[in-house]
Amino acid sequence: MQIIENFDLASISYIGIGPVIDRMTIMENTDDMNYADNIKVIGNASNILFTENARNLNLARIQTANTIEIIDPSGPLVSIPCEMTIKSAINKLAEINIGGLEQLFPIPGSIGGMIKMNAGAGNINLSDFIYEVHASDGILKRNDIDFSYRKSSINSILISCVLLLKNIDKHSIRKNIDSIMKTRNKIQPMNERSLGSVYKNKDYNAWELIDKVHMRGFCINDICISEKHTNFIINKGNGRYSDFLELTDKIEKTVFNTFGITLEKEIEIL
Repeated sequence: MQIIENFDLASISYIGIGPVIDRMTIMENTDDMNYADNIKVIGNASNILFTENARNLNLARIQTANTIEIIDPSGPLVSIPCEMTIKSAINKLAEINIGGLEQLFPIPGSIGGMIKMNAGAGNINLSDFIYEVHASDGILKRNDIDFSYRKSSINSILISCVLLLKNIDKHSIRKNIDSIMKTRNKIQPMNERSLGSVYKNKDYNAWELIDKVHMRGFCINDICISEKHTNFIINKGNGRYSDFLELTDKIEKTVFNTFGITLEKEIEIL
């Protein structure tokens, strides 16, 4: 276990925002889990907006593991550490001709964070592939977990998961990933600093509501609604968390006043 003092949260924030906190705990393996009882473990922090309140939290990260275990090649059933990013997992699985997760490739999150929020893209969610999850308080079978849109019933720290995937030729997987990334780059600000989709889509498309109230490109200081996709908020320079919150407040009030719809955030605010 390692303690890093004066840790700059902006250095791991995907939107480049966050205060310097007194300490960040780096847990080297799952043996440190008991120590983590009073600590909030964060993954890749790809959908977290860090505010000044983060100074009051005991934050920790788990050192990234790189090992994928094949439990049953015929399934195939694979065990993946929850601190591994989805990109890394998909790339490693492709090398052994295992696929099925390719639509999730553009998401920059860790496996654990994506399970907790039931992340998805295209027409799949990560929960579609879960066989079981190994958590700090035991093993959860798929039927033990309640999944809904961008939400799960899991509150414990996740260690690893077992996924039921597909045997697919690696060249087909790579071709599929290339096609997905080409499409995403056309319609989303993939090269900008953002937290991904800010609002959940329910029986409406959040981007469409924001677009219809003419807020595409609207900025508060350096925090702006993306011109390319209106459900993305980007940091064009020295944006602050207060700018982000002021902008989302304006979005939500404008959409509600126009359509009577309450937008629900998909991101986490700490």
